[in-house]
Amino acid sequence: MAWRIDGAGGRYLAYSRTGIVTADSVTRVGVDMARGTPVNLTPTGPAYHPAGRDDEVGLYLHGLRIVPGPTEVSGTPPRVPGGNGTGTSREGATD
Repeated sequence: MAWRIDGAGGRYLAYSRTGIVTADSVTRVGVDMARGTPVNLTPTGPAYHPAGRDDEVGLYLHGLRIVPGPTEVSGTPPRVPGGNGTGTSREGATD
């Protein structure tokens, strides 16, 4: 899937169909530092745990937090997999 997050001041993060990530220089630094790290789906969790640095869902979720708003998303953003053990984690979950 290809998608792009455009924000204030010309900031953006884009993901091509071939998996190429492009961004403005400031966003690139923030995304490179965050790649592969867990990201909360809401301010209090649960967290999405990327499968690695190139995990598309992880990149998208970090981009939503790093690109300053107001933001506009174009293309087809990835879906967050649901259910415990498939990318999301809830502390104390039993399912």
